[in-house]
Amino acid sequence: MNYNYSVAARFMRYVQVDTQSDPNATCFPSTEKQKDLARILAKS
Repeated sequence: MNYNYSVAARFMRYVQVDTQSDPNATCFPSTEKQKDLARILAKS
């Protein structure tokens, strides 16, 4: 695990990712933006 950043710094990075969903989607996650957050979290 990478502990180079504080919890607050990591949280601020997470909340900056646009994760708005697609209201017409039939699958989850419904947008690539949501997958971006998942990738960031997986690296943490």
